[in-house]
Amino acid sequence: MIYDTEFYINGLLINYCSDESTFDINKNKLKITKQPNSTNRYCLILNREMKLQIRNIIENYYNDIREFIDHKFIKFNKIIGFITINSENNINGVCLHRDNTDYTFNMFLNDDYEGGSIIFNGKSDKINEKYNRITKHVDENFICNISPEKYKMILHRGYNAHQVEKVKKGIRYNLILWCYEKNDKFNDTMIENIDDFII
Repeated sequence: MIYDTEFYINGLLINYCSDESTFDINKNKLKITKQPNSTNRYCLILNREMKLQIRNIIENYYNDIREFIDHKFIKFNKIIGFITINSENNINGVCLHRDNTDYTFNMFLNDDYEGGSIIFNGKSDKINEKYNRITKHVDENFICNISPEKYKMILHRGYNAHQVEKVKKGIRYNLILWCYEKNDKFNDTMIENIDDFII
């Protein structure tokens, strides 16, 4: 595992997948559909084999989540997974937002494009005050630009504010996993065909 203290103290974990073959995705075999919580963006739905492999990988993270992010963490009750597609046709990238999740995994599946960095902005996230009760080292002025690198994985709390810069050339594919410890944050109505997304 590769960690950076700067990421840890602001509720982020950076890692690199050791089993890269899991994510050698033939995108031509995956179904394209509307992205959850979006009216004008599209994503790829994972197949059954990929879902099983991803579930095993996520379970290997449980001890790391307890140690580095939240000692109260038990396990994920539900995981929603899909692959985002961003290209130069997405005019503004992805605007600053928070995820309505307990945790989010975000993995770069390729890096043969220009732009597309993920930017975390601690200053814009007032909920960092809540996180400060867990660890006293949250930097409210924290801004972190994470550049694309194939198989680099980011784990963050849903309340960590972040955005994606515009892709200038090429196509950016990222694996997104929305992870829930309980169902209280999850709303089935936000996804039309829920079974297609459940890991």
